[in-house]
Amino acid sequence: MILLIEDEEILRFSFTTFLVEAGYQVTEADSLAMGRKMLRREEPELVLCDILFPDGNGIELLEQIHQQYPDCPVIMITGQSGYCW
Repeated sequence: MILLIEDEEILRFSFTTFLVEAGYQVTEADSLAMGRKMLRREEPELVLCDILFPDGNGIELLEQIHQQYPDCPVIMITGQSGYCW
């Protein structure tokens, strides 16, 4: 299962459509809080996560994912041009 954490609906729809058509099972979360809830339910095979959310920062969630599931790959995405950490 791929966990997609993205607050922008059109991006969630686009990523999910592409991944499902490629044969993957996708679970969506529209906020960091919902992403955390999903991570407590099931270990994902991959996480696609936005960086900037109204309810926090995806980098903080990245640290939590690596503590909870150290072997789970995470791809961080952002629509903010020039964002760098």
